[in-house]
Amino acid sequence: MDIIDKVEISYFRSLYRVSIEDPNDINVYTGSNDVGKSNILKALNLFFNSNTEWNENLHFYKDINKERLQEIRETIKSKQVIWIAVTFRRPSNYDGSLPETFRVRKTWQKDGTVTEKSDLETKSKNGLLPSSLKVARQYKSIFMDKVNYEYVPAIRSIDYYRYILSKLQTGILRSEADEPRFDSLIGEVREYINDEVENLKDEFKNISGIRSSIDPPNDIESLFKSFGVQTVSSNGHEIPLLQRGDGIQSQYIVSVLRHISSLGNTFDIWGIEEPENSLEYSRVKEFCEKLGRYKNEAQVMVTTHSPDITSMDKEFINHYRVQKNRDMVSDISEVEGEAEELKGDLGIEKMMSDIYEDYKKDMSNLERIKSERNRLSKELARDILIVEGKTDKKILQTAYQKLYSRKPDFEIRKSNMYPESSENTFGGAEAVRRIIEGVHPDRNSKIIAIFDRDSKGIDKFERLNQFDSLSPETEVKVHISENAYALLLPSPPNRPEFSEAENLPIELLFEDDVLQIRDDNGEGLDWKEEGLNLRTDSGKAIDTESILDKDQIHESKYKRISGNKKAFASNIVPNLPTEKFKNFIPLFLRIDAIQSENF
Repeated sequence: MDIIDKVEISYFRSLYRVSIEDPNDINVYTGSNDVGKSNILKALNLFFNSNTEWNENLHFYKDINKERLQEIRETIKSKQVIWIAVTFRRPSNYDGSLPETFRVRKTWQKDGTVTEKSDLETKSKNGLLPSSLKVARQYKSIFMDKVNYEYVPAIRSIDYYRYILSKLQTGILRSEADEPRFDSLIGEVREYINDEVENLKDEFKNISGIRSSIDPPNDIESLFKSFGVQTVSSNGHEIPLLQRGDGIQSQYIVSVLRHISSLGNTFDIWGIEEPENSLEYSRVKEFCEKLGRYKNEAQVMVTTHSPDITSMDKEFINHYRVQKNRDMVSDISEVEGEAEELKGDLGIEKMMSDIYEDYKKDMSNLERIKSERNRLSKELARDILIVEGKTDKKILQTAYQKLYSRKPDFEIRKSNMYPESSENTFGGAEAVRRIIEGVHPDRNSKIIAIFDRDSKGIDKFERLNQFDSLSPETEVKVHISENAYALLLPSPPNRPEFSEAENLPIELLFEDDVLQIRDDNGEGLDWKEEGLNLRTDSGKAIDTESILDKDQIHESKYKRISGNKKAFASNIVPNLPTEKFKNFIPLFLRIDAIQSENF
C-alpha cells in the first residue's frame, strides 16, 4: 500500500530540508549511526500523532534543527517553526471527492501553536478537484481520520508492548462488539459500582475530611483494562508474552500491527525502527518475508543496520541512504538495492574483511589439522622398534642415519617409561617383555622388540608368552596376532668372541677403539673384562678388574660396560665415521625382513 506520495520535512532535528519522492510500499532507510534515520520516522509520528518519540510530545527547542535556529538568530528574518508536509495518493473509494494527489502541511511554532493547511484551495482554483472545494475538504478530514500511523521505536519498553496490545484489544472489541448493547452494559456497571462504593466514600470522608470519587468505566477500552497474550513454550507451559525475551516480543509486533490493520477500515502506515534488534539471523529473515506478505496492508517505513533487510531486492521496495554532510545535517538519497556506499556505512566491508581474515585463519588451522592428522595417521601406521634404554634409542637412530643417509621409516621408542625412583618400576628386558606381550591384536602396524644379548635379555626373549619362533637361525619370534615381533641383538659377524656371549649390549656392536673415545669433557664408557686371566704379548698377566686399553689382548667373551652412556650416545657416536657402524647392518637387515615379511 503506497498511500504516501511524497514527504517533506523541514527544520526537524538533523533534517534541515529533505524531500522523499515517490516512496514505495516498503521503504528502507539505511546509514551509519547518528545520521538521522530515525528522525524520518519520528517526523512522521509528529505529523500523524503529535508525538516525536513514542508517547512523547514535541519539545520545540530540543527538536528544532540547530543550524536553522542559528540562522534565525543571526538574520532575525524568519519565524522559528518546524513544518512537515505529506502528499497523499487518493484511495480508489475517494475518486469522486478528492484529487488524485493532495498535500497537507502542518507547522509547529515555538509558542506551541500548530496549524494545518492543504493545497485543495489551489487545486480548486486550477480546476483539479473532482467535486466542490467544500466536499473535498470534508472528505479530506474523513480520510485523514482514517490514516493510522504506527511508530515502533528501536528500544521497545514494556509500556510500549502494553500499548500495542491495548490497541489490539480496542480494535477487536470495536470490530466485534454490538456497541448499543455494550453501552447498556457499561451503564449497569457504573450504577453498580456507584452503589457499592457510597459507604467507602462516606467512611473516607469521616476519617480524612476529604471528599473522594471512583470513576467507573465510560467506554469499552476502560472496561477491559488488561489484555493478556499467552504464549506456549516448547515444553507446553503457558508464558505471558510480556515475560518472554525481547526477540520473541519484537517478532510479535509486526503480527499485531497487521492484525490491527485488518480489524479497522483504515489506511495504515508503519514506521519501524531497527526491527532486527534482539533477533537472531533466521528471525530477521522471517521478518523480511513477513514484510513482503503484508505490503498490501500497510505502507512501511523501516530504519535498519541489517544487511539482510538492505539486500531485499523487490519491485515494491525502495532503498534510501541517510548520511550527514559537513554541517551535520542529514541528507537522504535513493539507492539501487545494496549500493556499494552502504557497505561502508553498515560496516559490511569491515565485516567482510574480518570474515575473510577469520576464513584465512580457519583455513590455516584446517591445513594444520589436516597436516597433523596425516602425520598422526603416518605415525600410527609406522612400525615401532622397542629398545631397552634411552641411549639405545639414540645410538640406533644415529646408526641408521649414518648407514642409509636418511631417517628410519620406523619409530624407535625406549622401554623404561617410568622414573627409576617410583615404586614398582621396571625397565630393561622386563619392560620390553611387558610392552611386546601387551600389544593390541588389532593394531595395523608392526611392533618389534629388541632384547640385549645378555642373561636377562635372553631369558625374557625365550619366555615370551604367545610368541612362536619365526626364524630360529636369526632368533626372531612372532606373536600369534602376527603384528608383534621380538629378536635378540645379533652378534657382530666379525667379532667371533661374541657369538655365544651373554653380555652383549648395543654399545659392544662398536669396535674396541670406539669404546675408548672420550668427549671434550673427558666423559665416555668404562668397560672391563670378567671371567678370564689374560696376558699381554710379552706374557705379563693382567688384573681382570683393570681398565683395558687398545694395546691389550681382547679374547674375552665378557666385557662389562659402565661409565657415562649418555655422553657416549650423544657426544661420541654422532661424530663417528660411517664405517664404524658396520656391525649394525645385520640388525637393520632383520628389521627390514620383519617389515617386509621376507624371511
